Amino acid sequence: MVTTSKEHGFIPEILGEIRETMGRAGVAGGILPPVAFLTIHPLAGVVPAVTASLIVAGVVIGFRAARGSSIRFAVSGAVGAVIAALFALRQGSSEAYFLPGILSGAATTVALLVSILVRRPLVAVTSWITRGWPAAWYWHGAVRPAYSLATWLWVGFFGGRTLWQWQLYRDADAAGLLVARVLGGWPATVALLVVTYAIGRWRLRALAGPSVDEFLSRAPAPWVGQQRGF
Repeated sequence: MVTTSKEHGFIPEILGEIRETMGRAGVAGGILPPVAFLTIHPLAGVVPAVTASLIVAGVVIGFRAARGSSIRFAVSGAVGAVIAALFALRQGSSEAYFLPGILSGAATTVALLVSILVRRPLVAVTSWITRGWPAAWYWHGAVRPAYSLATWLWVGFFGGRTLWQWQLYRDADAAGLLVARVLGGWPATVALLVVTYAIGRWRLRALAGPSVDEFLSRAPAPWVGQQRGF
């Protein structure tokens, strides 16, 4: 629901959004399959390791389904595990299991950069999808710069993480790639969300643009501005 009220503090709001995101995504689906792969690979080879990772991905889906939780992100994780397994089978190496994630990170970084250049920052698109606020509000001249700045933060995050993982891949450091997957996954993503929210809200206030409600009602300036959400 759109609101310009100040009744909710920054900390409770961002913690609530992080809990909601973590609950939707199903963290285990992104971590357990590669752990299973790297555990089995030194003992039994690529094929058993791939099989184990796919079984674990399937178990995660079944577990979430049995609890009545959304399986959308678990299925997404399983698809990622299948693609990673195909790369590992093709190249016959454990570090190849992580190559699709590296390529995905590079593509995400490029997409973020392009979105800034065409003045449609991807952080704004992400917010529009999740919040349902009017798309035209995000492109307002006193709103869009806040989302462009936030998108630059994402460029640094995804670009830095991709370069780190690429170096580990070149060094054939499968264990290091697993550490990078874990540390650069949800812990770093949660930190990114907090920083994005904090800096984005600060930039919105500095721009003194209209809130969503004020934009929809065509209220004249000066505006109160968006007091909650980003």
